[in-house]
Amino acid sequence: GYGNRHRWYQLPLVPITAAFAGAACAFVGSKIASSRVAAVTLSILLAGSFALLAYVFVQPLYEPSAAQLRDAGLEMNRITAPGALIVAADMGDPTIFYYAQRKGWHFLEKDAIYAGNPSDSREA
Repeated sequence: GYGNRHRWYQLPLVPITAAFAGAACAFVGSKIASSRVAAVTLSILLAGSFALLAYVFVQPLYEPSAAQLRDAGLEMNRITAPGALIVAADMGDPTIFYYAQRKGWHFLEKDAIYAGNPSDSREA
């Protein structure tokens, strides 16, 4: 949905999830407290799986996701007059407006929400 458009919208859920994860770890720890080997093994597995998942899910964030929009925005800043309004077909991403230092509209917007790509030339 619209709330998944930007990844930081889910950040308020992180402390809640961490509290539940901590409670689960404390529960499992209390059940295996008598076996030192099991506690060490599970700790290593937990730390290893955390490191692996962190790498897998964070790696895509280091890829340039809006480089073309950045380049287009810098070019718009160079070739348009200061204060000019622009219209961008950018899937709702505001990067082009930021780098162009201009205000404007996203192509195919309805009630300030990106309405998707046009299905044919007539709709465009």
